[in-house]
Amino acid sequence: MAAGTGTRMRPVTFDTPKPLIRVNGVRMIDTVIQALHENGIYEIYVVVGYKKEQFACMESEYEDVTLVENPYWDSCNNIASLYAAREHLENAMILDGDQIIYRKEILLPEFTRSGYNAVWTEEETDEWLMQVENGIVRSCSRTGGKGGWQLFSVSRWSREDGKS
Repeated sequence: MAAGTGTRMRPVTFDTPKPLIRVNGVRMIDTVIQALHENGIYEIYVVVGYKKEQFACMESEYEDVTLVENPYWDSCNNIASLYAAREHLENAMILDGDQIIYRKEILLPEFTRSGYNAVWTEEETDEWLMQVENGIVRSCSRTGGKGGWQLFSVSRWSREDGKS
């Protein structure tokens, strides 16, 4: 998922899409692709929109990367990117291209059910935060909080769920 404008990182993203920003000399999206490769995953689709022409080099840098255009990137959110990639969602991992992956293990390809990755936090966060009771999600806040499961942008979709 790399179609957005990266408004929270302006002014840096005025000229460069957030996934192509370099951190310690490496583009954020490269850390994602390299971790996928280290886990034996070589069928990779990058959904682009904002400044899409800057991603064109990726198809020559990585022979297994295919760009998918989200024509609604400027008026819709990530659901439009999922729609643009709908033909590729069976047995898939959905990731944001602006992550920095240092531990390849979080992208292990083996999974049996669809789901979203989360990590427990006691600390205050302004990220998505789920409250879970007895294994059931009771609430999910877009504005954060503390003492809950903080979502991070790795979801896994089974073949059945990806067809839906």
